Amino acid sequence: MITTKGAARFHSNGFFLSHPSSAKAQAETEKPTAAISMHGRKRLASCRDELERSWQGGSSTSRDFYCISSSESSDDNTGGGSIAKRRKTIKSNYSNDDDMIDCSFARGVRICQSNRPPSRPETGSLVKAGWYEGEVNALGLRHGKGVTKHDDGTEYEGCYVNDIMCGEGWYKFVTTKHMVPNPHQHGSHLHRQVEKSFKGAFKEDVPHRAGMVITKTVDWAPLVLGSAFDVRFREVVYDVGMHQNKAVGEGVRIIYTTTNVDGRSTLEKSCYRLHNGESTTMKVAPDYAAWMVGCMGLDFPSPSDI
Repeated sequence: MITTKGAARFHSNGFFLSHPSSAKAQAETEKPTAAISMHGRKRLASCRDELERSWQGGSSTSRDFYCISSSESSDDNTGGGSIAKRRKTIKSNYSNDDDMIDCSFARGVRICQSNRPPSRPETGSLVKAGWYEGEVNALGLRHGKGVTKHDDGTEYEGCYVNDIMCGEGWYKFVTTKHMVPNPHQHGSHLHRQVEKSFKGAFKEDVPHRAGMVITKTVDWAPLVLGSAFDVRFREVVYDVGMHQNKAVGEGVRIIYTTTNVDGRSTLEKSCYRLHNGESTTMKVAPDYAAWMVGCMGLDFPSPSDI
């Protein structure tokens, strides 16, 4: 079975960090610290109150990162695109406005630093350049539901409030592709594709409250004829937890693994305890994992999702 150390495994509180330069460096980051190991030996939460107490902690540290770019865009183009279908949009739960906002639907709107608000005091971050399709308010700011495809290959689909990611959303990172050795055939290699995203609630451009980091890894071999490919290994990792910019308190990692060898396919599921987004290496029962996910108000991911 192909392991996924390196490109495939990410920690919930580190999905804004850059990739390690080597698989060995990644493996080092996966080693639990002494504090994490000690927490892994503590008893599991026995009631919702204990879970909620664990979710209260967490202050901002240097490991907190924003989804918004940290460098100013050099694009000087102004926004544009077509606007149609005027409608009333109910304010977001994260909005401080008391009234309904008059919004329009826009397509092909250019997003860059020069055509956004001059300052973003709520987040202290700069605008990430890209193209937007969705609802905008009277000032032309993203407000309501929409999709922004950023120039760096990332994408956000979800709710905005005054041009800031707030509410339910899905942030997709850049898909990576590279070659890995084939463990079942000496001297041959497989193509590996890794897709990574965060799906959950946002506030002021960062993850807030319940959500999950989803990492999908697929290893495949091209077929001799046609453009199809032969999938040999597929793994989907769900790091589920509560967030205050970074993951805090108790969480759970759910892993589905499918392996195809000599025409035989096997599906495995395993669940592990997380603390502050880090694995404690402590395996937990699926029923316990399902209870914890339910306490967060989320749906337990199923094998059909992979």
